[in-house]
Amino acid sequence: MEFVQVGIIARPHGFRGALVVVDHSGQDSVLGMSEELWIGETPHKVLEASWMPSGWKMQLEGIGSDSEVIALRGQKVFAKGADLPKLEDNNFYLHELIGMEIVDTDEKRTVGKFLNVESCPSSQWWKILYDGQERLIPPKRHFIESVDKSSRQIHLRNLQELP
Repeated sequence: MEFVQVGIIARPHGFRGALVVVDHSGQDSVLGMSEELWIGETPHKVLEASWMPSGWKMQLEGIGSDSEVIALRGQKVFAKGADLPKLEDNNFYLHELIGMEIVDTDEKRTVGKFLNVESCPSSQWWKILYDGQERLIPPKRHFIESVDKSSRQIHLRNLQELP
């Protein structure tokens, strides 16, 4: 069974076990459509999910107090890959990028591959292998020219601006 990270537990919301999950996708997140989410190896039925500008306010079965949420702060939240809705061609889930070839369009050459997504409550970074070295790239239009799912290539630009 394939699991896909869909967010990170940021903080409690109130005193009855509600929590805020940050996912960087806003209102269109899979968090609003999921019936079951996993924290570690534990499945939790989604009892409530409502979007707020600071993240998704969620009530999950089995979590009943703010102290339980505090103990889970920073934990990754997962959904079953099979439960994710199908996306149109020009959209993608981040886990689909893993292993894709990285093309530096400024240098007009293949430089490495996409390794993973590094997430924290306030930001997200793409970890890539670039000429044998791991680098973190902010997922911004300024750096991302295109993602081609059919050829499994990510075309990046302006990488010389990064440290």
